[in-house]
Amino acid sequence: MVIVVGKVGKNPVIDKMVSNKILDVSNSTGKWETFDTQVVEKQFIGVDRALIIAGSDKRGTIFGIYDLCTHVGVSPWNWWAYVPPIKSKNLFVKARRSVQGEPIVKDRGIFFE
Repeated sequence: MVIVVGKVGKNPVIDKMVSNKILDVSNSTGKWETFDTQVVEKQFIGVDRALIIAGSDKRGTIFGIYDLCTHVGVSPWNWWAYVPPIKSKNLFVKARRSVQGEPIVKDRGIFFE
């Protein structure tokens, strides 16, 4: 499986899939810190399926990566709090569309004073 990650409007691979109606980003386009996760089939030579994470903006793309990491057992907190990854021999991705909407908290993150 191939994983493609990028911001809608800035990633030519994602933008081509959107224009060819292979990816539906209608629920995240123009929104703040939102991302779509979708599995597409037969879009790359020699690859049956690809996982696409399409962010509405830069931070939406980053949160899409964090979400993927969390689902595969790697905590985004590893560097900060040394949360070791969960080891697994196999990883599985459900072939469905998932949209993470806008956050209810503005400027989420870690802030030190």
